[in-house]
Amino acid sequence: MSFFDLYGTGELHCDNTERIVQVALVIQAVNGRTRIHCSPVGSDKPFELEKLALSARSPALKNVKVESSAGTLSATDLANVHLNYLSSFNENGPLLITQLAHKPGKRHTLTLEAGYLTLSRSSLTFDFEPSEPLTGYQFMFIGAAQNIKAFRTSLALGNQIVKIQSYGNTHPSLAGIIVVDAKDKISSEHQETLRLTLELYLRQKVSFLAELSENKAHLNLVDHSTVSLSALNTNASSSLIHIKAFIEKNPKSRTYLRFLTEMAGNSGTIDDRLLNGFVALEALFEGKKLQDDKISRRLGISRVTAKFIVELRNTFFHDGRSIKDTLNFLLEQKLNHPQAPIIPLLQALVQREDASWIVYSSFADLMYTYFADLVGLDPETIRRWSYVDLRTENWFQKLEA
Repeated sequence: MSFFDLYGTGELHCDNTERIVQVALVIQAVNGRTRIHCSPVGSDKPFELEKLALSARSPALKNVKVESSAGTLSATDLANVHLNYLSSFNENGPLLITQLAHKPGKRHTLTLEAGYLTLSRSSLTFDFEPSEPLTGYQFMFIGAAQNIKAFRTSLALGNQIVKIQSYGNTHPSLAGIIVVDAKDKISSEHQETLRLTLELYLRQKVSFLAELSENKAHLNLVDHSTVSLSALNTNASSSLIHIKAFIEKNPKSRTYLRFLTEMAGNSGTIDDRLLNGFVALEALFEGKKLQDDKISRRLGISRVTAKFIVELRNTFFHDGRSIKDTLNFLLEQKLNHPQAPIIPLLQALVQREDASWIVYSSFADLMYTYFADLVGLDPETIRRWSYVDLRTENWFQKLEA
């Protein structure tokens, strides 16, 4: 999702023709890149933008001004841009059904003249005139609007205490938004630590959106996409402190932590999320070959369950199968060896329509329970996503009941 749709005006310049066009701007994040929709303003030459697009070699967007409730954003020279020109003329209007989304008197038309500017980066910097006095620095992040926990707390970051507020998933316009109020500027290193801490607690991906100071605005126009089923637990204050401390003390754990977040927050299928979970598991063992005895000891599960995870990971990873197909394939292979200890587990799973969800959710619970142990949180407080606990000896028997 994109939180920002900025509306303003500017001038489109072309160095080789010295042509200047006054344009209205809509600045958006589209497919991970910054796209700026521009259209001529008050021009007596209706095809001036077309001529500029055809002749421009080094277009630049200058004297940009964006008005917002927070204040005025301005930039004398935003960046070199690439201009795509679009035009269409049609005497007939679109089908009536397309007008359902428009108010009376504001109908869609097939006649248009417009241009799109694209930038190679998503970050933009503006001069900022706040609409009210601003001291210190304010930061904004975005997570999953559909299931994000609301909380208000504070956290020690560097040599200052910052205030953090998540607006949860019920606010009509700020769902998924997390804001941070700081007295001093937060360094890029501490900002990354803060983002990762929020991700691990909320169990979803979080993206930096904006930073405001007394006279500058830094925006990151990301097209953000993530999912989340729930935060780690109900105690944000204590959890954030423990998680941040672990991150700072264990810089080599970043790969493990990154893929742990992807296991929960990747916006793809649960097959994609499980694949990321297996990468997180491998990172725990520093990329070495997974062995069921070592997994059993570290995660607190039986050797049989650990063997099941290793076999599932190997087939799932190397054959590119779905979770359900992997279970069926493994069972077919193991039945050729009747003494294989994981046969009862596989038989219990393949009979279930929700087998894919059971495998993913129970493995995710196992990984986050271990994570809680690792950072010093009570595993009993972790919100579980599955009724199956892989740490119990005969968990698969629940599936047969």
